[in-house]
Amino acid sequence: MNAKNHKVVQLSHSRNPGIPLDLDEVLRHSVNRSAVETRAASLAGRRSVKKQWQAAWLLRAVTCIDLTTLAGDDTDGRVRRLCAKARQPVRTDVLTALGAQNLRIKPGAVCVYHHFIKTAVAALKGSGIPQWPLYLLAFLPACHRFQPGLAKLKPR
Repeated sequence: MNAKNHKVVQLSHSRNPGIPLDLDEVLRHSVNRSAVETRAASLAGRRSVKKQWQAAWLLRAVTCIDLTTLAGDDTDGRVRRLCAKARQPVRTDVLTALGAQNLRIKPGAVCVYHHFIKTAVAALKGSGIPQWPLYLLAFLPACHRFQPGLAKLKPR
């Protein structure tokens, strides 16, 4: 994989202009997979989150989740339902019971194919979910492997 196969489109927001994606920089780094797997396996046995902190961690985890629909048979209705889930990812009664009804618990992102972006933006309008800088990584040869419907698109 190298950066020459990728096209990066950057849309910025005045609060967070972002930075250009440099895939060469990303690909220069390596990870000791064995050490990471050993460390990850040891965490569960050594530490556990108890009582109210468990709820706090679970609510925090919701903010790290990406809600994604990348099915070949996606519809505007499915995208709108996904955005409704993004607006309210945790039931109101659960948040009230936890005393967290005033927190803005929202997922990390809503991921849809490019032709559903307008639907998603319209469905999220007025939700208070910020329009973060959007980086579209258009890697059409890889998309063809995962999504036969995108095979009709021609790489630029």
